[in-house]
Amino acid sequence: MPVPQVLGSSDVGQQCPRHGQARTEDFHRLRSPDDYTGGMTIFLFIVTVVVVVVVVVVVVVVVVVVVVVVVVVVVVVVLLLL
Repeated sequence: MPVPQVLGSSDVGQQCPRHGQARTEDFHRLRSPDDYTGGMTIFLFIVTVVVVVVVVVVVVVVVVVVVVVVVVVVVVVVLLLL
């Protein structure tokens, strides 16, 4: 029974025998840091837009609820005073 070999730096880009795909760490090792900045910038932009939209929606909902509650309270008070 052969002893399994430990994959070293000479095996970068070799296919994983179990899955038939190159190992993910090889891709991370082969990519330069500049490759991540563009994707990270787009990712941060999308996250920022989503957060801003969620915050705006929450603020609008809270304002609408407060206005409705105030109007209902005013109407009830006016009807009770009549």
